[in-house]
Amino acid sequence: MAFKGRVNKKARNDRNHAIYKVIAPDGSVYIGITFVRPPTAKKHSRSKMPMISVMSRFKSHCYRANNGSTDFFHTQLLAIGQNNFRVEILEVVRGKKAAHKRERELIELHKPNLNTH
Repeated sequence: MAFKGRVNKKARNDRNHAIYKVIAPDGSVYIGITFVRPPTAKKHSRSKMPMISVMSRFKSHCYRANNGSTDFFHTQLLAIGQNNFRVEILEVVRGKKAAHKRERELIELHKPNLNTH
C-alpha cells in the first residue's frame, strides 16, 4: 500500500546557527541569524564555515536590496552602500530553537536599530 501525505520529520537540533551583527558606518546595527552550512570542499575548514555562512546570508540581503525589497535594512544597504557595512559573528549556537531564543535575547540586549522598523 502506498503512503500518501506528508511524513512528519523529527526536529533537527544538531545544526549550528550563527548569530551575526551588521554594523553601518554611523554605528547602526542589524542582528540576524543563519544556519551554518557544513563544509562543501576540503578547502573549507569547519572553523571558517560560520563566517562563510554569514557572508552568504549578507550577500542574500544585498541581492534582495538590489532587487526592490522595501525592508528597512535593505533600503539602508542601498542608501549607505553595501561595501560600507562591517559583518561580525556574535555567537554560534547549536540547535534551531536555542539559536532563535538567543537571537531574541541579543536583540533585546543590543537594541539594533536597523531591524526594528
